[in-house]
Amino acid sequence: MDTTSIEVINKSFDLFVNKLSDKLAKEYSMWSTLIPLLIGAVLTLAVQILIEVYKTWKGNKKDKQALISRGRAKTYLIAQILKDLALYMAHKEFYNRYESLDHNPIHKADCNKKRYEKGQEQRLARAKLDENIAEYFQIVTEYAILMHRVQCFDDLFKKIYSYKHPTVPDFNKYSTLQELQKATYEAEDKLNAEYQIFNNSFESIQELMT
Repeated sequence: MDTTSIEVINKSFDLFVNKLSDKLAKEYSMWSTLIPLLIGAVLTLAVQILIEVYKTWKGNKKDKQALISRGRAKTYLIAQILKDLALYMAHKEFYNRYESLDHNPIHKADCNKKRYEKGQEQRLARAKLDENIAEYFQIVTEYAILMHRVQCFDDLFKKIYSYKHPTVPDFNKYSTLQELQKATYEAEDKLNAEYQIFNNSFESIQELMT
């Protein structure tokens, strides 16, 4: 056997093995470098995502609490306006009726003036009520969008939209000041009770928000 051929073959094989080893070593070296880098990049991205999620959650929670607080303030204001409205409505009818009973010109003029004032205050209260209800709807709508509950309040919104204000009972059947005063207090209480039912719709919305 030609030992030279065997030696050449062995050298070629050794060269092949060395090249293969070098290639594997380079690939291993490449992956050993890339894998930590990829893991680091993934972890960094995951941390950034978690931070953004937390910031969004915290921001949403803060915005939610702010909207609930603003809504509560509006419901309180609406309740007070409704009480004022009940008072103005009852007293307007009191002065309207009393004007026709008192024959003293000075008293009649005073009753006419006060009836007009109560009528003006009633109109202003109605306008103020409508304005605050609109602002309240805006607050609740912002909350609904933030919390992805857009249709949650539709039924209560419709109930408020379709509300018809109560009327004051007829005072024409009363013929004395004492009867009129008593009827005025009773009418105001009745109006307050009916407006409280209306106000319950706003309270129901607040309960849904909390």
